[in-house]
Amino acid sequence: MERRDASAAASRTLVERTAVKDRRRSRARLAAAAALLLALTGCGAGQRAATSEMKPAISGVDADAGSLALRDLAVDFGESGSYPAGGAAPLRVWIANDGETAVVLESVTSPIAEAVTLATDPEAEDTPSEAAPEDAESGASPTGERDFAVEIGPSSYTRLSPKTGSFLQLEGLTEDVSMGSTVEVAFAFSNGETVTAHLPVAMPEVVESRSYYEEGHE
Repeated sequence: MERRDASAAASRTLVERTAVKDRRRSRARLAAAAALLLALTGCGAGQRAATSEMKPAISGVDADAGSLALRDLAVDFGESGSYPAGGAAPLRVWIANDGETAVVLESVTSPIAEAVTLATDPEAEDTPSEAAPEDAESGASPTGERDFAVEIGPSSYTRLSPKTGSFLQLEGLTEDVSMGSTVEVAFAFSNGETVTAHLPVAMPEVVESRSYYEEGHE
């Protein structure tokens, strides 16, 4: 009788241990599946219809608001990456609209600038953005237009940068802006969405190559 009880107890112990191992294996499989799902979801979210075509530099910041995706937001490096108080600083912005209706960028403000305007550089090297600003005209004043409207069509995007010809510009800076600092900028759109981001000063797009050895070093 005692042998039977001992055998039954041993059997129960073996079954319990097997069940514990099965539960651990099941949890491990679920964890792996969840991790894979999150990875796939992240990849899908990163390849939105309009933003998948965009190739911004890595130095700017990103922000989302409804169907709008703002990418590579930064103060353009310009010639030195430094802008004194009282001067102006150009911005670099990508705006994508993944919605089904057009959205208009109606205003941009910053607490360290008297105004944020839409300026035009007719000598820009790059091709114009897909969605051109409505009020931008060739030969516009370097100080830019304070009243502007930039339309972003459905499933499209626009790029505002000194390289494209039309760009947003902080005018009347109340403090110095240089590498290492950030600038608060707020964007307001016709669909009621607003985005506030802290823009860094971008890294230069082209870095001059330098030799490790100075001239004459042997």
